Amino acid sequence: MSQIKIYLFCESKLVCDGVVKLLATTKGVKCTGLSSVSEDAVKDVLRLKPDILLVSSEIYLKNTEKIRLIDDKLALKIIVFNVPAESLEEKDVVCSGVHGILYREDSFDLLIKAIKVVQDGDFWIRRKVLQSFLNNPKKTFDDTVIFKKVADKGLTNRELEILGTVTKGLSNCDIASELCISEKTVKTHLSSIFKKLNVSSRTQAILFLN
Repeated sequence: MSQIKIYLFCESKLVCDGVVKLLATTKGVKCTGLSSVSEDAVKDVLRLKPDILLVSSEIYLKNTEKIRLIDDKLALKIIVFNVPAESLEEKDVVCSGVHGILYREDSFDLLIKAIKVVQDGDFWIRRKVLQSFLNNPKKTFDDTVIFKKVADKGLTNRELEILGTVTKGLSNCDIASELCISEKTVKTHLSSIFKKLNVSSRTQAILFLN
């Protein structure tokens, strides 16, 4: 089995050294590089092509655009760690399109579990944070945003239309009523959309668009 390649972005040398040493003792995981965010670091990530960016919350919130630029070019998975619990940063991080969130009180064992879950294509985000995000999204999606994010996924015009309704929080019944189609047809289209986006739920589809 190939190793999961991690690139670490962290400001604190103490924390950084500790995470690197712990990763070095974990089978199936390899830290390929570490840095604070800079132009050289961005080039380094593009060169090394890791599977996952492991980013401290402080760096992520200060450098979201730079990190998303890397993500746009390499389609990486991103895990943000050391996030203060019950803080405003949680929603900010989710809205920025990460795949996993680890908190200051979380253990190293949880970090490793999160890395493996995210690498397998799922998300490691607390249910109540996800629910809060989905019920009160801070970001709205227009047709241009949706099309840009899924341009290479082969979605049909009808699937794009249905994906747009999903981002508004509409149920299958509501979608069927709005588009004058049956609920069964909605479910068929959703299954096709999920398959093309390589996701398994509405939540993952919405997070994919962030």
